[in-house]
Amino acid sequence: MSTCLDRELLQDILQHHLKPFVSEIDVKGVYPEHVMKALGEHRFFSHDTPFNLSLIQEVATLCGSTAFVLWCHLMAIDYVRRGQSEHLKQDLLPRMERGEVMGATGLSNAMKYYAGIEELKLHATQTSDGFRINGTLPFVSNLGETHWFAFLFQTDDGRRIMGILPGYQEGLTLTERKNLLGMNATATYSCRFNNVLLPFESVLSTEGDLMVAAFRPGMVLTQVGIALGLVSATNQALGERKDPRLTELHHQAERLSQVTTVTPPIMKEIFQLRLDGAHAALESAHTGMLHSGGAGYQVDSPFARRLREAYFLAIVTPTITHLEKILG
Repeated sequence: MSTCLDRELLQDILQHHLKPFVSEIDVKGVYPEHVMKALGEHRFFSHDTPFNLSLIQEVATLCGSTAFVLWCHLMAIDYVRRGQSEHLKQDLLPRMERGEVMGATGLSNAMKYYAGIEELKLHATQTSDGFRINGTLPFVSNLGETHWFAFLFQTDDGRRIMGILPGYQEGLTLTERKNLLGMNATATYSCRFNNVLLPFESVLSTEGDLMVAAFRPGMVLTQVGIALGLVSATNQALGERKDPRLTELHHQAERLSQVTTVTPPIMKEIFQLRLDGAHAALESAHTGMLHSGGAGYQVDSPFARRLREAYFLAIVTPTITHLEKILG
């Protein structure tokens, strides 16, 4: 059941914990841990897709990097909630919902696999105590040694299985990805698995295909919140030149977030909305840069930041190219 977003409380948190630090987050790549902790302490991580969509949009209006790590964390929570492990639901889930433990979604490769773009990069052999996994995930965001991240792998006998592990698990090597065009505060790492043990109690689903089909609508739809927040922020600065599509995109996102049975036509609508949101973000950010003139051509300019955020939204999974391939 959906709970209404307490916007007054949220704005109070964002004004004190996020707004003064947006430039540090963007330019210096400072991970917004204090924002995430504050949101967790006030129970913003314990809700459903419509709530999460609104939450991400509000945060993205101030900072795309923080909105993205928030999206990563909320998706990791969703995986654990949907998963088959009662141990994780009783032990890990409450700590993630309180913001005591951060979560990451290492499923970019999996999404590309289901779109026919990539082969799965993680492979495993089942043993008496779990699965031994090898391979490398090039990009996993909102990760760190104490963060837990979800992933999909294929076994020797062709099964696709989802699991979740902490970054400190023996055999994992995390290498931070810096010097990106933007979004350097998103704690993005490459993650190499060297005979890593996934215990049976940390298996999210032995039916990986079904699990992905179940969470994918919410996964793609809540990303639209980042685009909505970005366009909204740009519109505030553009006055009469603001993007007129924001209201329609918002209405579509709100309608789709309420759908309980996701049919193929509905999933196509979600993909189309995600694609439309990415294009709207790019065009709004571009207009904002032109509108700002020389003031926008500074590293710490909010217009320059929005442009970097928009390009990130265009290339993060599912990318514009990925979406166009799916939609034909």
